[in-house]
Amino acid sequence: MKRTELIRELKRVGGLFRAGATFDANRQVAALMPEMVNQFSSLSAERLAQAQVLFPELLSCMERQDYVGLADYFEFELRELFSQSGT
Repeated sequence: MKRTELIRELKRVGGLFRAGATFDANRQVAALMPEMVNQFSSLSAERLAQAQVLFPELLSCMERQDYVGLADYFEFELRELFSQSGT
């Protein structure tokens, strides 16, 4: 998956969480995780450090079933992380 497609999908998944379509959103998260991991190799050291902070926070939102928080992470934080890969 190209980075632009990943960024588009992250926004879509965030929208699903925000709309309350949690089942569909969770299925998409499972499909997107390998794609996000594949993109790690293109991240700068600074971005990798940010990812090390973001992903535990993301997991915490999942455990709390904080779907608005998840929507925010997918629509903003993760998109920002991957949109600036390599910088």
